[in-house]
Amino acid sequence: MLLRRRAALALLVLSIASCRESSQTGDFHSNEPTVKAPAAALPAAPVPKWFRGFGPLVAYANDDTTAVVLLPTFQDARLDDTTFDAASANGVKVDLFGFSGLVDTAAVLSGFGKASYEDGCFEFSRGRVGGGFHGKWSVALPSGTARGLTLERLSSLRGMDSTAFVDQIVALAAKIRGTRDTVWRGTPFMIDNATRFTLPDARVVAASVAQILPGDQHWAQNFFFVAEGPPPGSNVTTVERWLLAYAHPGRSRTDSVTSGLDREDEVGVAAAVISAADSLPVLMLETRGNEANGYAALGRVAPGRWQVVWSGPHEGGC
Repeated sequence: MLLRRRAALALLVLSIASCRESSQTGDFHSNEPTVKAPAAALPAAPVPKWFRGFGPLVAYANDDTTAVVLLPTFQDARLDDTTFDAASANGVKVDLFGFSGLVDTAAVLSGFGKASYEDGCFEFSRGRVGGGFHGKWSVALPSGTARGLTLERLSSLRGMDSTAFVDQIVALAAKIRGTRDTVWRGTPFMIDNATRFTLPDARVVAASVAQILPGDQHWAQNFFFVAEGPPPGSNVTTVERWLLAYAHPGRSRTDSVTSGLDREDEVGVAAAVISAADSLPVLMLETRGNEANGYAALGRVAPGRWQVVWSGPHEGGC
């Protein structure tokens, strides 16, 4: 599970921006050893403030028994701390989801209150998740709002299956714009995390990868992508028929298409669900910046096309 922090107060936002400018790990925009595009060529994407398929709240695991709750009113740049009061979540029955799909259907939220801001650290309220559940979970939604999808992680595979999945991820990553230009051509991919799952009409891969140029400056670019291939039973073993369905950052120096997430963010998958409201497959994401981490959701809005359906608030400064 990714760390989750980011400031909602103005002073902390300025501090985080300064930290990001001096980040040592690097990202596609700030560390790319080439000329940046004019700001006018990279318009900001509209950001969905809430995904109605979540119902009144979404929660992410802090550990096995505690969580952070996010409500539709929780948005960045709101300075009134009563806006970040999660007390309304207390008593709500939720379903728990993880990489194994649905984990439990009888969990109840309690102990949530207002966000805290101490010593430069802004955090949403942490509360308890009670119930007799067994198994690892990462996301909670109000009962009945979604059903879970089983995810198979690269880290759980062994032998030839693991090797084949690695080869597939590398081949799919090479489809991302900007990974094979003059500067980066021939630079190997490092895989941070990867998972795969199946839908009735497609196989899906989601992965985070990085390229690091050799040399003392350690220029790096990081990507998260989702790719779709033919459905199970098609006996297609090559990646030629796979489509790059989403990429973050999602643009090169001349590409005006945005990913819907902050450019600096590194992305990981926490769980996958099917929304009961509209049968939409949704990847629940956690994003990690430099002292600025948050939450988001990626939906399959059409075959071969995924996009951000919710870009949530952030915590940080800790």
